Amino acid sequence: MRRRFIALLAVTGLVTTAIAAAGTRFVDAVLADVEGQPITASDVAVARALSLFGASPSAAPIGYEDVERLIAGQLVVSEARRLGIGGTDDEVQQAWDEAARRVGGRAALERWLEQTGVGPAWARRLIAADVDRQRFLDLRFRAFVFVPIDDVLAELGPGEHSPDAQARARAALEAREVERRFNEWRAETERRVSVRRLLDRRDRVDCPLPMIANPSAELQDLARDDHPLNLGGALTDLGQLGVAEDPLDRELRNVAGAAVDLHGSRRSPHGRLGGE
Repeated sequence: MRRRFIALLAVTGLVTTAIAAAGTRFVDAVLADVEGQPITASDVAVARALSLFGASPSAAPIGYEDVERLIAGQLVVSEARRLGIGGTDDEVQQAWDEAARRVGGRAALERWLEQTGVGPAWARRLIAADVDRQRFLDLRFRAFVFVPIDDVLAELGPGEHSPDAQARARAALEAREVERRFNEWRAETERRVSVRRLLDRRDRVDCPLPMIANPSAELQDLARDDHPLNLGGALTDLGQLGVAEDPLDRELRNVAGAAVDLHGSRRSPHGRLGGE
């Protein structure tokens, strides 16, 4: 199986791309094919970095489950577009803005896109695909799931339960039912479309792209740890208050990066005035 995996990678698309801005090179590999649409290691990496298709940021090696997530997404996107129920341009723009906020702002996203050579068009294509996926799941599955109160109470067990507890139980049951119906749909769909998997369950491929550096996330960790960098807590508070990104937020990001650097070097942020 491993020989088949290596041979298929060689035949179906081992692509070397230069990243001029970063002065490095990465090897991109085709890991699956859905109706002629390839899924590459870089697709997985971008989906991870931007938290698309249910992925979370991670630079860990890419495994079978990562590829399956994007195969499922591509099946959904193809069906959504065939039925004409994809997201609108406004919804795609909103998703783009939300992705930028998740990674620390537009400046951080644009810098990462430039340094990795991914480019805005590639990232926007995957974001638009994820919007189409969400629309299809909403209209095809979530809209038709109803959980009776008896099922909610059975899920919670004996005793009194608050409205919040009931709402959480209902949401969990709804998600479980949506997943069940989706898995049935996916199994039926894969019987009538072409899906090729080029990564064995036991194989791993190095993630070809770094994750996006997010100083805000590091500062939030510092604030949660009650770190003496009070600046970190202040910046976190400003972010939670929704300070506009331009132009003030760019300045905050610069200060945030300096604060993180100071923390990494274990120096006092106050220099000699702090007692050094």
